[in-house]
Amino acid sequence: MEKSKDEIYEKILKILELTKEDRNPTADEARQAMLAVQRLMIKHHIDMNEIHSYQAKNGTFTPTTDDQPIQEPKRRIPWWESSLASVIADNFRCTYYYHSDGIHPGQSLYLFGETEDVQIGRYIYKFAHKVVLDCVDEYIKLFCETYNCSKGNIPTARRAAMKNDFIQGFLYGLSDAYKEQVAKNSWGLMIIQDKIVAKIYDDRKLKPKKSSNGIKPKRADDRSSMGMGYIKGKKFVEESSSEKKSLESGK
Repeated sequence: MEKSKDEIYEKILKILELTKEDRNPTADEARQAMLAVQRLMIKHHIDMNEIHSYQAKNGTFTPTTDDQPIQEPKRRIPWWESSLASVIADNFRCTYYYHSDGIHPGQSLYLFGETEDVQIGRYIYKFAHKVVLDCVDEYIKLFCETYNCSKGNIPTARRAAMKNDFIQGFLYGLSDAYKEQVAKNSWGLMIIQDKIVAKIYDDRKLKPKKSSNGIKPKRADDRSSMGMGYIKGKKFVEESSSEKKSLESGK
């Protein structure tokens, strides 16, 4: 028996409930929830405005926006962290910007958007951040095993260049995988930020800006490093896409 729209709304809201801060979800759980919600909304031709209207009708919707730091304040924010924030923001209905709280030295990266989108985007950013650094360590280890050398024998500049090439590849792979996912599932309208939220962002003049350190990352333009990073970046998205069936079925 086909489910009613109200039943679908309730299922989507139930999944979104799993991403709230008081539920203390892991980054992967938050990511799975968001992907499950996206699939349900596409399958049943539902957008967030319908969800909000349903909540308003039942007296459970209060439109809120939020901005949260996605990392600790740093004097110098690495180039790739802002690039990663940009990819995540673009795919989870958020915008990113730099901000200094005036208390701690340096600045932090923030995500801005609807509260639920920011919470999910923040978890996914932190998870992707950890994954990319773990993957870099694995790649350097593999390199050392292949060429029978120790990590300490690789010149510091060379090691930094390998890391940056790998991460650049990871970001390209991550971005391409999200684009393919959006095209395959016709999710184009799903990742567009609400106009009201975008206006609030513009009114607050929270514009992204370049990191203040002005230091260009060391690069070796190593195709091997970038290629391995690209594969890992695509895998990050593709693996999560194949693990969300239980959420969609309500199990």
